Amino acid sequence: MRVVRLLTLTVLVGLLGGAAAAQDLPSDLVQARADRRESMIRGNPAVFDKLTTAGFISVDQTGRVETKAQRASRIQAPATPAQGPLPPPQRLNEHITTYNNDTVVFYWSQTGVQGTQNFTETWVKENGQWKCAVSHVSTPVPAPPGGRGN
Repeated sequence: MRVVRLLTLTVLVGLLGGAAAAQDLPSDLVQARADRRESMIRGNPAVFDKLTTAGFISVDQTGRVETKAQRASRIQAPATPAQGPLPPPQRLNEHITTYNNDTVVFYWSQTGVQGTQNFTETWVKENGQWKCAVSHVSTPVPAPPGGRGN
């Protein structure tokens, strides 16, 4: 019984610790992430430019590597603009690691029309403004039948 209580407490501390880490993010970083996401969905390249570093690199699920200018060129307003606030992203298993109070790495999974995708973003504080420096999207590869994946 004592072992079960100890294991339960350990799991709860781990879960609550992860939630606390997400809540401890600077509010200006949380806002910058939301604004950049909205700029890409609603087609606002000026906001994307403001919240993205000059040396930004993006890798999409096909392996295409793009610079900031290349990625910005694909941002267009949708034919039918979304009305009202955007629903919050449905990020699964989000992990956040902070380095030196000026660099934050995010990892999460998301399931959408393309299936499950894994995302990584690195944000840096540049001249007092949080900006996305790197983004990466990948599609998980299923394990081979009867075997274990890498």
